[in-house]
Amino acid sequence: MSALADGGPIGSDHTLLGELLQQRGLLTAEQLQAALAEQGRSRRPLGDILVALGFVPATTVAQALATQHGGLLKTEYGYATGFDAETPAGVSAIPPVTAAEPAQAVAPVAVRVLAPPVAAPPPPPPAPAVVEPAPLPVPEPAPRVVPAGLPPFAAAPAPVPAVEADVSAHRVVGLDTELAAARDVVRAFAQRAQELESERDGARVEVDDARSAAAAAEAQVAALEAELAKARAERRPEASTSVDAEAFTNRIAELEDALVVEVAGKNELETAVAERDDRIRELEELVREQPWASSERHLLFFRSADGYALVELDGPPPLPGARVDAPGAAEAQVVTRVALAPLPGHALPCAYLVAA
Repeated sequence: MSALADGGPIGSDHTLLGELLQQRGLLTAEQLQAALAEQGRSRRPLGDILVALGFVPATTVAQALATQHGGLLKTEYGYATGFDAETPAGVSAIPPVTAAEPAQAVAPVAVRVLAPPVAAPPPPPPAPAVVEPAPLPVPEPAPRVVPAGLPPFAAAPAPVPAVEADVSAHRVVGLDTELAAARDVVRAFAQRAQELESERDGARVEVDDARSAAAAAEAQVAALEAELAKARAERRPEASTSVDAEAFTNRIAELEDALVVEVAGKNELETAVAERDDRIRELEELVREQPWASSERHLLFFRSADGYALVELDGPPPLPGARVDAPGAAEAQVVTRVALAPLPGHALPCAYLVAA
């Protein structure tokens, strides 16, 4: 039989184990409260806790358990008869076994009783004297010194083992390295965005110059058209064979050729302006919606046939709205958004996909 977890009753005595020891002066109230607190934390039997803390010897716990049981009892601490057990006549008291002694099974002893002669029955024997076993000497437990301000069993924090300290130091170094890499990626993105903005500003300057040249060409075309109209108005039918009429005709032809050239130049400038406008819009779209244009690697996050998958690919991520054939996906995927990777310590861009 083992010591009960709470020292609950077994026999006729309903006194709890801790209270029984405290009533007999074998345990102080402070020690009992400390043992009960440790029992609530570890769920170990109260007798084990009292012995482990040095509050009560194992033999005393055995005696208390036998007292609760109401008589002779074999416990995990040895045999015990109880504090107030009576010894029957003709049977010597069984001393409790100490914790150092192994528990031995008591072999049954056969007792032969000789029958008295039938003719002359002997007189009844006198009543045996009740011999109460002397209480076992119990050493007084040393008082526990608890520093002021600390609850019972409050122990100083254990020092961090050297192995854990080394692991923590390596982890800190690894996190510092990941943070430095993330900062480098952020700086690269900022530099790329600045380059795109500079290219956009340069394209705007070229567009402004082209528009100014187109306006100048339009003004020159208008001047030529006005001069051509004036030359045609001054031309007289009667002077068609004269030198002046021939000069006017040549002049009109020259003006018409120049007008054709200027119109063609104007059209080329307008086309260049339109191309530059498209380029500016593309650059602004990259700066606004694709800050990962300079990224050399990216991730795809999508749901495959086996569950969610995270795949790393070369190059910058696709733009939102683009259709992507993700490896392992049963159908085409559509990019919903582009953001940082969902993994801690990773600065790669990630395209989040859904089935198309």
